Amino acid sequence: MATGIQKRTRSERVAALELPPGLVERTFECLQRGDVLGRLGLCLLTAVLLWCVTGGWAPPLGYRTGFTPLRDISARVEFSRKDPQATLAAQDKARRGVHYIYEQDKEPLVQLKAALLNRVVQVMGAKSLDQLDRSVWAEFFLTPSRPGVVPLTPLELEEHFQLFHEALPNQAAIEKLDQAVGDALTPGATA
Repeated sequence: MATGIQKRTRSERVAALELPPGLVERTFECLQRGDVLGRLGLCLLTAVLLWCVTGGWAPPLGYRTGFTPLRDISARVEFSRKDPQATLAAQDKARRGVHYIYEQDKEPLVQLKAALLNRVVQVMGAKSLDQLDRSVWAEFFLTPSRPGVVPLTPLELEEHFQLFHEALPNQAAIEKLDQAVGDALTPGATA
């Protein structure tokens, strides 16, 4: 009675076993595929292009810091070094070459005129020197803190206060003073 199964010997069974392919065989099989060959070709092309772009064939720079060459070297490219003195001289020359343009700002003169008239009105509003703020009155006279300036006596200050009131007796005189100050501060006005 034959079942169709044959008995094999041990050596036959071992000979029938196949081991998986080794590293070399697998690499060789991969290299035979088209997509892998395309990627390898692209990598090789990129490496060659980079080598060409960077000038990989040129010898390395032959000069280092502190190295004294045996022959004279002339630069192919012009270069410059910072020269602080020449820079300062050029800046000074440029400064001297600038043409000055004067633009008159009228605002400070207007403010000065208004402040002067304000002080005059304050002095005129006081009936006596005692009612007036001393700092306002002191603005019309030289301060005694300067060398060579003799302070005025209280009698002299009172006399000057009365002369000031007599010089500007009414509103018309104050308006005339305002006009005279305006004329004096007008551009092109002559003294």
